Amino acid sequence: MRHLLPPTLVLVLFWPTVVSGQCTTTNATSCACPDGGSDCDLLPDMTISWYGLVNYLGGPNEEAGRIYVSGSTPNIGYGPLEVRGVDLSGNRRFVCGVDTFVVSDPNADIDFACPNGGTAKQLTTQRIFHKNGAAMTSVERVIPQGMTYHPTHGHTHYDQWGICSPRSRKPE
Repeated sequence: MRHLLPPTLVLVLFWPTVVSGQCTTTNATSCACPDGGSDCDLLPDMTISWYGLVNYLGGPNEEAGRIYVSGSTPNIGYGPLEVRGVDLSGNRRFVCGVDTFVVSDPNADIDFACPNGGTAKQLTTQRIFHKNGAAMTSVERVIPQGMTYHPTHGHTHYDQWGICSPRSRKPE
């Protein structure tokens, strides 16, 4: 005797599922606004992962006079955190002392040196995404605080990404 699947199980298994797309940087249909509306900036919200602080260390890093802290910073906001060393127009920005230099370098392959021989700080650009119904737009803003610039390094070191203030426990 053949075993037949109940008709409802067949429908559940083979019925085409309705899938809504995820919130993306090109389609805002399923993006959520904080107030439940349909017109808003989708801002990131970076926080510290306490689990990461407790469980992930890059050791052994014992060195007299130094405390090493390894932290993870997940984004719990409504939008992505997108920061770049090159803006959408192909410009990079560097600070030498009090002067800012704008260099056209779309591929980020030009080594920059301060004219006075000082150490350059690179300014990065943050892209802020905006939902208006199903349409996604964005604007860029230059982050005024510099990052440590390493011309041959290939990744970003933000100065003061996290600020720690160690304290001594009071005796009980």
